[in-house]
Parts: sequence; C-alpha cells; structure tokens
Amino acid sequence: MTPNLSWAPSSGASTYNVFVYNGPLTGSEDYVYSQRDVTGTSIAVPPGKLSGSTIYTWVVSAQNAYGGIAVSEPRSFQTQYVPDATGHWSDRFDHYYYSGQGVAGCPAWPVSDKQVL
Repeated sequence: MTPNLSWAPSSGASTYNVFVYNGPLTGSEDYVYSQRDVTGTSIAVPPGKLSGSTIYTWVVSAQNAYGGIAVSEPRSFQTQYVPDATGHWSDRFDHYYYSGQGVAGCPAWPVSDKQVL
C-alpha cells in the first residue's frame, strides 16, 4: 500500500511534517509513520508501512522559518484487503483491481477518505 497524501499549502510555511496514526486520534497514540521536513504539499507512504483493512488518521504540521507551527485538522482513510491476481488476499490501496490475467473492467475496491470533524 502506497497512498498519496496531499494538502493545501499553508501561507508562510517553509516545511511540513506528516504523521499517520492507527485509528482515530484520542490523545495518547503513537504514529505508525511520519515524514519530516517535507518541502512540497504531498507525500507517498512507502510500501510496507500500512496494513490492510485498517483505519488511519493523518495530520500535517506546517513550520515557518521562525519555528512557528500550525497543525491541520485530522483526516482519515481506510485501507481494505483486495484479492491479488492469484485469488489470494493481499494489501492494496485505492484503485487497484482484481483482474485475473490483467483483464480490464473488473470491479474495484476503493478506500474511503473522510474528514474527521
């Protein structure tokens, strides 16, 4: 699973830190993945960092040149198990298809992406 996470730029930000948490935020969780000092407005989570059939929450902190930090509202997404081409279940992320021998038009199992309010 290699989801792409993107966000709108923050005025005056020089870098961003991205944190992905397992489940909803409760105030006592540890992140399962982070990427720091990002200069753009998107990242790709590397393969092997996330599990299938799991809800994740992520936040972005923007830092300016003077050390000031602003933190985004949390967002969440859910990964799902999808059968691979051999019919075995494997972890995949949004817009992957079970296609047997690569046949187009087979059903998709997308992930959901919803904002946590």
